[in-house]
Amino acid sequence: MDAVYEGFIRQIAKESLEGTLGGDIKDAVALDKRRQKLQREIAVLEKKVRGEKQFNRQVELNSQLKGCEENEKPHEFSFVKSGYIQ
Repeated sequence: MDAVYEGFIRQIAKESLEGTLGGDIKDAVALDKRRQKLQREIAVLEKKVRGEKQFNRQVELNSQLKGCEENEKPHEFSFVKSGYIQ
């Protein structure tokens, strides 16, 4: 019954759970929540950079933004996209 439920959930949430092949559904949901949180943080930082007039502060915000963007891409997704995991 769990496998049927998990299959149903994966069909509904195709894109958001796509990067987790064969993993536990709880892990996939937690990973998706983390990804969404990072995307919100990135959007906030991008808005702050655009609105900031001081160059030094822009540089500081850009370094934070770059760190968030790197954290957004978990290793699991990069392996799936590059073809290492099939």
